[in-house]
Amino acid sequence: MYTDVSVVPCLLCGTFKKRLLEVNLWVSSGGSRSLLHRDADNAINCLLRGRKDWIMVDPEYDDYVSMAEEDEGALGGFSLVNVDKVNLIKHPRFRNVHWTYSNLTAGDCIFIPYGHFHQVRSYDRNIAVSVLFARLTEFSAKPDCPANGSSPRWESLSNQHVAWSYPGHGEMSMGNSDPEHIRESFLAHFEDPENKGYITKDKFLGEICVAKELPKRPPGQSYGPDFEKCWTLVDPDGDGKVTEEDLLKLPHSVLQQLTIFIDQDPANMPDYEYYSISHGNVKEFVERLLNKRAKVDEKHFIKSYAHMLAGSEVFGKKLFDNLDTKKRGYLTSADKPGRDSTAYDEYYRGYGREDRANKQFDQVMREDFDPAEIAEMEEDLDVSEKADVADDSDDTEGNDDDDNEFMDAGEKPDRSEL
Repeated sequence: MYTDVSVVPCLLCGTFKKRLLEVNLWVSSGGSRSLLHRDADNAINCLLRGRKDWIMVDPEYDDYVSMAEEDEGALGGFSLVNVDKVNLIKHPRFRNVHWTYSNLTAGDCIFIPYGHFHQVRSYDRNIAVSVLFARLTEFSAKPDCPANGSSPRWESLSNQHVAWSYPGHGEMSMGNSDPEHIRESFLAHFEDPENKGYITKDKFLGEICVAKELPKRPPGQSYGPDFEKCWTLVDPDGDGKVTEEDLLKLPHSVLQQLTIFIDQDPANMPDYEYYSISHGNVKEFVERLLNKRAKVDEKHFIKSYAHMLAGSEVFGKKLFDNLDTKKRGYLTSADKPGRDSTAYDEYYRGYGREDRANKQFDQVMREDFDPAEIAEMEEDLDVSEKADVADDSDDTEGNDDDDNEFMDAGEKPDRSEL
């Protein structure tokens, strides 16, 4: 579809032209809205059909916006404020926030600087294209911007280099970091007057550890095969050092591989589910299920996993296989993992960080209800679950139609509906 999209002229020359990161197509039937959030990169969003309302908040009001937990130094993220019903008792500092409003119709574009909070509502059937580009602090018009200051001609997106593109098959990702930022971060070492004119292997891999929030290794100690592969990419001649010239010559494909290893968002990984669901939640789910039923077959286990943990059937099957060590096709209370079991180890990857963010996301969604309504729902669900226990007391094979038995008021909402 790149041939069907034209790029705005301001991105077609100078520094910007070389730093286009990704292009997203947004399609909605209307009646949708986003959370109040901010992105780590600049963007220009152009509306091709329909109508959108945009609310923008300058970063100077960051201290007044309640934010969900993010990694230290994160530039993106979302607010805990319910955009449909702002609770000034819960978020009193939000009353100090000033905002601007824009209405876009077909043919309009809006620039969203990185770090600026924004909230979007879509009306009617609409289509928009968003071009993300690097968060640059300096711009050079050389070598290809018109000398007279005029704008370049419109060009097709298919003629541009985009750092992260989708070939039309395989896994789709969003929000990957700027590969050129990797080059720039290592080039910064050469600004130090005490630098010897090159970066050693230990220094290079140590900096990667810092970026990945891992402890550095003692000099000479192996960092493991993945780290060794990174070093091989930047030191193909094997001389044990990387110069400024070497870094400047690194091709884009190498920078992409380094970016994926150093700073990939877990949401872009095939095993994202291991990051988004905490070890504790999985353990609690298994214990509840096996305590409640004398025997749980594979089909019922997978359905319950997908329903209770908002996970996928694929990963539910993997967990079942890990627990079904005797390969009988069903589980009993005797199959509950012991203290030394490795059945849940994969779910330690996120260390609960993503789970905390998900709970905060749920918190925003739950503000749609009054506390009395929530208490009433919880009471109804508790009564319903007790009834299920009584009804299923003699059911040892599992009931495939009983999909709601693990519902509780804290269950994650379906984000596809937002």
